[in-house]
Amino acid sequence: MRTFLDLDSSQFIISAGNRSPVSAFAGKRADSKTFDNAFSQSGVIKELPAGTTFRFSLKKPADFQGGYLVTTTDFAKTGTGVSTLYSFSPNFNTWELNDFLVDGVVDVPVANQAARYALTGKVLGTIVRQTDTVQYWTVKDPAQLGNAAGWVLSNMKVQALCDAELEWLEPGDKRSSSATVAFYVASDINRGTEGLPSNVAINFYNKEESLALFPALYPALTGGGTALDGLITSTVSVGRVGMAVYSGQLGFWQLQTGTTAESIPGIIHPDDHHPVTNPKIWIQVL
Repeated sequence: MRTFLDLDSSQFIISAGNRSPVSAFAGKRADSKTFDNAFSQSGVIKELPAGTTFRFSLKKPADFQGGYLVTTTDFAKTGTGVSTLYSFSPNFNTWELNDFLVDGVVDVPVANQAARYALTGKVLGTIVRQTDTVQYWTVKDPAQLGNAAGWVLSNMKVQALCDAELEWLEPGDKRSSSATVAFYVASDINRGTEGLPSNVAINFYNKEESLALFPALYPALTGGGTALDGLITSTVSVGRVGMAVYSGQLGFWQLQTGTTAESIPGIIHPDDHHPVTNPKIWIQVL
């Protein structure tokens, strides 16, 4: 991500040629994000004196005396003159940032599930951090702390608002820093512990029950034999679905109770259809 810091105003700006202030930056928990920052003055990229050191940090909003959520002093300089960039890659997977993204106050860290189950005296709503899985758990039943029934996964914030600052120290102890800028860190979707979603069976009528398909593909609708109407239906339950080819296209027909006159392709009478003893017909559903 390319950023620009205006040396005259100490603000992050859109670009060297556009000195409008940047209102906020954004990142995501645990993601890698590299910033390539250019310092500019009067619209021209500037190279800072050799030996200049840097620190980029995030803290909770207005928590000036508090600890860092994210911080780095690891910067790499590339280019010279108007091509100079100072790159840094903050770690957005710190425990402090993780704790800040939990919807509530984190009480104690535990090493693993066994340590969590060994806790005592925790009240309803207490949040603990389980470090071996990077999971947060909330007490839902203080009487059952020793098993899964006593805990539920904690809710996470959609995003957390932080204050960000870039500081640099030139030789001779000349200290400068950017204006504080808002930095939003979002919770990540993929955690690696979710498992896979379950697929829904074919459902032509948007009913809750799934439909049973015949495994065979019938090459025609009528003509008996291997065609759809050649299937013996007297021993088959209604509701099953057959796949057949009609006019070169794959379609689906469901076996239903009925005596409506045959009308190809919408309604097909099985060869063993009988209005009294076997009142079953094929109805096209797709």
